[in-house]
Amino acid sequence: MLQPAEKGRLKSIGFADNMHELYSVADAVITKPGGLTTSECLAKSAPMFIISPIPCQEELNADYVLENGAGVKVLSPDDLIFKLSAALGTPGALRNMGKNAKAIGKPRAALDIAEDIAFSLRNSPAS
Repeated sequence: MLQPAEKGRLKSIGFADNMHELYSVADAVITKPGGLTTSECLAKSAPMFIISPIPCQEELNADYVLENGAGVKVLSPDDLIFKLSAALGTPGALRNMGKNAKAIGKPRAALDIAEDIAFSLRNSPAS
């Protein structure tokens, strides 16, 4: 994990158990599109720069993010530099990706499912 050490520089912070806080303040997240990472980034409106998705699930997650304008796929470290620089140099680009992420994010997903189950149990004929 990298974080700004001073203007224009990054600093490694190693393992972190407060990802929800880091995603909330991130300008963008450079990541693989695993299920939890993708869900957390979308829930926190964090634009994603997606690199090296593994076949099947991660590719499908990447497609979903890209099709909804919530991130960018990068093919190599040089491509990352190019695309991240372009986004940082384009006014509103990261903000728009963040808005798109927010539109498709489901920060209440687990609570919504639990409420649906509780409603179903309360209203089932066996109750």
